[in-house]
Amino acid sequence: MTWLEAIDGVNDTAPVKDPREMTFMCGKRVVQQPVVQPAPQQPAPQPAPQPQAKQVPPQVRLLLQGNANFATDSAVLNPVAKESLNHFMSVNQGVNLHRVTVMGYTDNTGSEAHNLKLSQARAAAVVKYLHDGGLHADQFVAQGLGSADPVASNATAEGRLQNRRVDVRVFAE
Repeated sequence: MTWLEAIDGVNDTAPVKDPREMTFMCGKRVVQQPVVQPAPQQPAPQPAPQPQAKQVPPQVRLLLQGNANFATDSAVLNPVAKESLNHFMSVNQGVNLHRVTVMGYTDNTGSEAHNLKLSQARAAAVVKYLHDGGLHADQFVAQGLGSADPVASNATAEGRLQNRRVDVRVFAE
């Protein structure tokens, strides 16, 4: 234990709130010892480094959520969604992807039949954009799930906004 008052820069001019308090730090106090230089040695020859393939982990999930990605009751991608998908494709460029699964969801407004159709169209639009943009995978799957599996309450506008989403997941080899 080293009393901090004994170290330069810390003194007892600071106001003391309680005389029973003390400030200390645990650990060894460093005492400088003379440095002994070892005799120079010839460095051992190092083998030439072998070039290694760059292993970049794939981005395994992308969540497009809210109205910024699709207009209301539309399956046309907005510029915000395209920007997110472009980044997703650039991160996964050159990665051997086994499967890309895109799941589309809606909130619970509208009929279930309409929501299933809309969520399927949104998932298919994302798959088409990824495929046409050059993302390589052995398999692309688009699945519309309508209002199933909400991530928030459909009782509020904010909750419904979160439930309107497209979830992209990739599985690498």
